[in-house]
Amino acid sequence: MDMVPASAEPLLHPEQCQLRPSDHRRWWVLVAAALLLMLLVTVGPLHPMLFGVPQSEPVALILLTAAQEKGAVCLDGTPPGYHLQRGSGDGSSSWHIHLQ
Repeated sequence: MDMVPASAEPLLHPEQCQLRPSDHRRWWVLVAAALLLMLLVTVGPLHPMLFGVPQSEPVALILLTAAQEKGAVCLDGTPPGYHLQRGSGDGSSSWHIHLQ
């Protein structure tokens, strides 16, 4: 085992340990870039590509053509309609209604 003599100079002088203002900016840019990358990986457009999350299929529109004969139409005169997506697993007997 090599022994370092007690009179050896330190590797860094105290003035070399302090950051310059430009170093602070670089540090913040690196932190911001890391946070942005983490955001893109977890919830952004990179998530499906990296983790193989399947894209959801569009839910079919069911038009109520019989309602049009009774005068129930949308403001543009088209028949009303709704989207229905059946639940699965624990949510197979639950309903989620979204009115817009």
